[in-house]
Amino acid sequence: MPLAVFMALTSMVLHRSPALTAIYNELSADQRTKRVLDLGPMRPSTFNFFSDLKCNIHFEDINSFIADAQQLHAELQLESLKEYLQSQVGKQKFDAILAWDLFNYLTPDAIKTLLAMMQPYCTPNCLLQVFHYTQKLIPARPRAFKIVDQYFMELGESDLADRQTPQLATYQLLKHIPGYVVQEGLANKEGMAPGIAEYLLKYSPDQNHLLKRAVAKTEFLESMAVSGLPLHTSPSMASIQLDQRATLLDLGPSNHHNAGWLSKYFREVYSENIVMSLQQASTDSTGTEPAQLGRSALNFANQVRFDYVLLWDTLNFLNRAQIESIFSRLLPHLHTNTLIFAYLYLPTKVPAAPCIYKISNPQQVAIAHSGMKPMAFHQHNAIEFARMSPSLSVKQTFLLKPGMASGLTEYLFHSPATD
Repeated sequence: MPLAVFMALTSMVLHRSPALTAIYNELSADQRTKRVLDLGPMRPSTFNFFSDLKCNIHFEDINSFIADAQQLHAELQLESLKEYLQSQVGKQKFDAILAWDLFNYLTPDAIKTLLAMMQPYCTPNCLLQVFHYTQKLIPARPRAFKIVDQYFMELGESDLADRQTPQLATYQLLKHIPGYVVQEGLANKEGMAPGIAEYLLKYSPDQNHLLKRAVAKTEFLESMAVSGLPLHTSPSMASIQLDQRATLLDLGPSNHHNAGWLSKYFREVYSENIVMSLQQASTDSTGTEPAQLGRSALNFANQVRFDYVLLWDTLNFLNRAQIESIFSRLLPHLHTNTLIFAYLYLPTKVPAAPCIYKISNPQQVAIAHSGMKPMAFHQHNAIEFARMSPSLSVKQTFLLKPGMASGLTEYLFHSPATD
């Protein structure tokens, strides 16, 4: 094998792409012929991947134009794409658009022009995938992306350089793209390359994008090992009946291990990292008050009812108003005898962020945390919870039971009849 070819093959970084997985799940569930617009260069791996999904794909290589004329006016940068789109008037619209890392090299005006240009050619709920570099130094030019399968892709390595265009926060990005919304903001997930965040945007003026969906069972890899982490025996978890008819909601940190494990035993599993949602709301807010839930948080279809809700230790990181808001939104989606599980820490110190609890078996979880710090809010207790949500009651409390981690108290909440 020539040395140059060998170096090209070995200078790729493996990256797990949740956005690609979500696009795969959406497109594979639709048996009709779909259309995909790729704003990068033609790559055989991309062509083959989407062809297998019964998609027609068109490549419109904006990357090379940016490399040659990055400082030109946005209209001139996108002239080739504009001409192509005008030829699509009256034809089937696009179901997905792949922008890769293009937005890192465009000015805000160019992004606004690009998205406005494509709107008339997007189907309702058209998905838009965007890679965002989170650091000051970024690849000097748009990098190569090679799709491996619906979970992974390989990223071409590149020399790093200072960012030449403004780094836009999520709320700033949305100002430039009316009609599009962020369906998923993905960063620091297991298997993702460092320094990369993925946004999965949706063109959905009818607001259906705000409804949370059950996590597709095909999204998960094999369960990851939990060996080496301290184990906690959970008395409250013993109350969960593994039931293919039941629906479960996980409100802890995103965790592919748990989602894959739970999907084997429950009819539907919903997942939402509620603490991260609040942190993102705080980042996007210009006010000084603690963030409150956005309208998309805990927004489920009216008919969805949960048999189990896993809060894990999230309540330790929220203030009273935030907890009341969570319980208020959950209440319409609970039914007779819904069980809610919460882990609370004893006073003084707590982990710096919500722990990742990986289910080892129905009664044990492995705990991974990132150091300790003083508690941000005063300790919550059963009396306080009763005041926050009179519709819930504490069914059982567990403390100092054999095998439990030091400093943890478990609460098992019970929902009365709400149907």
